[in-house]
Amino acid sequence: IVLVAAYACAAAAEAPSLRLEILGPDGHTPAEGVQVRVTVDDRIATLRTGPDGAVDVALPTDGVRRSLNATVTADGCVPMLINWPIDAPPASHTLRLTEGAVIGGQVVFEDGEPASRAEVRLFVPGSLAALEQPALTDYAVQADENGRWTCDVAPPNLERIRLQIRAPGQSYVTSTT
Repeated sequence: IVLVAAYACAAAAEAPSLRLEILGPDGHTPAEGVQVRVTVDDRIATLRTGPDGAVDVALPTDGVRRSLNATVTADGCVPMLINWPIDAPPASHTLRLTEGAVIGGQVVFEDGEPASRAEVRLFVPGSLAALEQPALTDYAVQADENGRWTCDVAPPNLERIRLQIRAPGQSYVTSTT
């Protein structure tokens, strides 16, 4: 019985894992308390970085992986999506957070009246081939009572964005810039 228990512990220790280290925008300081949502196939785990700015993700050993990615979100920083190669995920990965840029505007009706409490959904195009990219594929913000809205997590080098805007009781209107 002791031999079987020792074998089980050794097998568990050899299970594949991925260490994800998150650094703040300065590139040196570990980012504590950052949310990391890891998806392996249809399994989702939400983790938070510790004082060392890292999370350890145990990778399943059952079956063939079809997808492996993580979405990293921190207040005031651009949310990021990391897509790793399915066949050979790294043992570790370091991500440097980028401070978000502030964008915004005002939603108004055709007659110029503000659209109070309108919903604004932001879509920043990404690339299927990119290892790291902004995770703003359906990011929602709400306008205030004067129709004004802001988003403080936009990529600083934003070139294109699509907005879907909907005032309460209205249909979505889409705008691409």
